[in-house]
Amino acid sequence: MSTPKIKNLTLKQLKVVKLIADGQSVKNISDDLGISSRVIYLWLKNSDFIKAVYSEYQSLNIERSRIIRNGYEKAANFLVDSLDDEFIKPGLKVQVAIKLIDINSKLLDHSFQFRLAEVEEYMKELNELKTT
Repeated sequence: MSTPKIKNLTLKQLKVVKLIADGQSVKNISDDLGISSRVIYLWLKNSDFIKAVYSEYQSLNIERSRIIRNGYEKAANFLVDSLDDEFIKPGLKVQVAIKLIDINSKLLDHSFQFRLAEVEEYMKELNELKTT
């Protein structure tokens, strides 16, 4: 079986692109969509398909980063606003806002580390495919 030429991606290929970019394993994708793992690995050998995965991955990360930044901004705004709210005890206002900022910071760091590990894993899989 030869590697398929992928100029215009099919709907199934687009679904696979989105799922791979989102961190799903080839096995899970294969099981969920009823596509042979071998076919997916063949698609992963195609530079156009890989470019589509990378592009989708970048888009997802941009959106996730935006969401995290918005959460951080809201927490920071809450801190600033609570300093002027006369109905909330000062100690409680500061504790809650600091906790929200801390959570957002940890989420950002975790998301980055998790996604970096996924990219490294996919690069390892692709290198293994090249040698087989």
